[in-house]
Amino acid sequence: MSEIKVNKVSPQSGTSFTLGDSGDTFTVPSGATLDISNATVSYPAGTNFNTDWQPKKTGTFASEAGKGYFVDTTSISISTTLPASPSLGDTISYIDYAGTFDTNALEINPFGKKINGQTGNFFVNTERAGFSLVFVDDTQGWLIKDK
Repeated sequence: MSEIKVNKVSPQSGTSFTLGDSGDTFTVPSGATLDISNATVSYPAGTNFNTDWQPKKTGTFASEAGKGYFVDTTSISISTTLPASPSLGDTISYIDYAGTFDTNALEINPFGKKINGQTGNFFVNTERAGFSLVFVDDTQGWLIKDK
C-alpha cells in the first residue's frame, strides 16, 4: 500500500477535483475527524438523510418521499396516497398531531404497492402513533420503521 502525506489538495484548475474512481471506497480511520463544517456536501440522487417536515395536514393529501407529515384527525379520518413509483429507500414519516388516530384513523393507500407485504389500504388507529414507511421492493412494498 502506498501512502501520501499532504496538508492540502487543490484542483489544478477550476473548483473541483476527483478523488479515486467510480466504485472506490475511502476509509476514515476510527478516531479521525472529518470536518465538513464549511463545505457543501452533495449526495447521489435519491439519497435523503433528512426529513422535510410539512405543515399540519387536516384533509386528504398525497404523500411524497423524503417528507414527514403531522396529521390532525381531530375532526375527521384522513386519507393519504403513497407515490406510484417509489424507489428503494424512499421514506415517508407520519405523526399523530393531536393524539386522535384512535378516534379518527389515518388511512394510507399504497397506490398498488404493498405495506408490510400486504395489499390494500393500511389503517393507523393507534393514539400518538409516530412512524416511517420505507420502500424496499415490490414483494414487501413499504415496511414500517418505528419512529
